[in-house]
Amino acid sequence: MSSQFQTQWSRGIRSIASPANSCYLDCSHGAWMSNWDGDSWCDPFKTWMHVYNFDPLAKITDSDEQTLVIGAEVAVWAEQTDETVVDQRLWPGASAMAETAWFGKKDTEGNVRRTEQVASRLHEQRFRMVGRRINAEPMQPLWCVRNLGARHLP
Repeated sequence: MSSQFQTQWSRGIRSIASPANSCYLDCSHGAWMSNWDGDSWCDPFKTWMHVYNFDPLAKITDSDEQTLVIGAEVAVWAEQTDETVVDQRLWPGASAMAETAWFGKKDTEGNVRRTEQVASRLHEQRFRMVGRRINAEPMQPLWCVRNLGARHLP
């Protein structure tokens, strides 16, 4: 987290974590200004796995300062997002953040939760959303969903 947060926490100010490098879901669609021939300022794209692996408490060693982080959120800004794409940009990244923020990054034995442990729950959530006409984008190819754990990269 940034030094800005360190300053806030040292003063006892509570915060919600939402850093652009982990929580901005509308990145990687290029610059939105027509006179700019470059990438978006917040590239690259944040996959659901990247969002899930964000731990707002990871670099905070002071337990008193950890209690000042009262939550985490993702963001989708409107400069390149409208009603035709908002569902795809928002889901499943927001589901991944909800899983992390709600349950924390460690299980009851202190082990860091991995993406493969949450994938099936997030797939089920995505299928429920699609069934309710929320156009959440796929997290993985359908073969991978049907064969979770069957193939892993080295």
